[in-house]
Amino acid sequence: MSSVKVVIKPKVWPWLWRALLDWLVILVSFYAFYRYPHPIVFIISLLIIGTRQHALSILGHDGGHRLISRNRFINDALAGVLGLWPLGTPLDGYRRFHFMHHRNVGTPDDPELIHKKLIPQWKLPFRSLKVTSHLIMDFIGGAVPHVGLIIYLTQPVAFRDTLGPLIMNLSFILVCIYFETWWILALWYGAIFTSFWAVFRMRVWTEHVGTEATHIISATWWQKLIFLPHNTWCHHEHHENTAVPCWALASLRDPQKEMDVASLFRKLSQKH
Repeated sequence: MSSVKVVIKPKVWPWLWRALLDWLVILVSFYAFYRYPHPIVFIISLLIIGTRQHALSILGHDGGHRLISRNRFINDALAGVLGLWPLGTPLDGYRRFHFMHHRNVGTPDDPELIHKKLIPQWKLPFRSLKVTSHLIMDFIGGAVPHVGLIIYLTQPVAFRDTLGPLIMNLSFILVCIYFETWWILALWYGAIFTSFWAVFRMRVWTEHVGTEATHIISATWWQKLIFLPHNTWCHHEHHENTAVPCWALASLRDPQKEMDVASLFRKLSQKH
């Protein structure tokens, strides 16, 4: 562990333009299917939206650490409205779960470790065929129990924590019903229960699986684009310096210590 902790002042704009760009990609994906209502376009849009939902959850994670703004109301409002609430996740419930992870990482009290022990898919050795089969299963209903477990682990800590996700999702559903845009609902919630979990799964493999600490990895541009967005590949730096926003984490990296994702997966494939 590093003996020097880095603190970087939260700034709204570096976070906000990332969130708006993710939402722009989502809106373009909706429009693409509206303009070309074909099953292939639907599947492509579903895949893209899931990756951006995952990216928004990473930005919501920054809000959980209060790294968007020093003003708590602004921080929580942005993290909720643009990050976690559209995914049905209460901010305070997530914050409680995630802080428990930071306090107990790698120990029997680590809630992420408890989650992994409940589901056999995280058992080593890593086998590419096994992971591929899980990814395929994600698109035919296999992701549903995993998303359900996340909902359980991040359940609201108070009634007011329920209101944000409830009001936002209920309003979204009612508007889509009123305008008879069922395909928007199918794309959004379909992505949450398929492609979102698929890329979430791939990211989780790169963080704590096979170690009591945190892997130090590098990532290619396409890995960052698909399942390691917003510097989440710098997860080791995040655990070492929890007061550093996502947009600044890469500046803390020592490239001499890192391992690329492919090498990590090969290493995990040899662990028993």
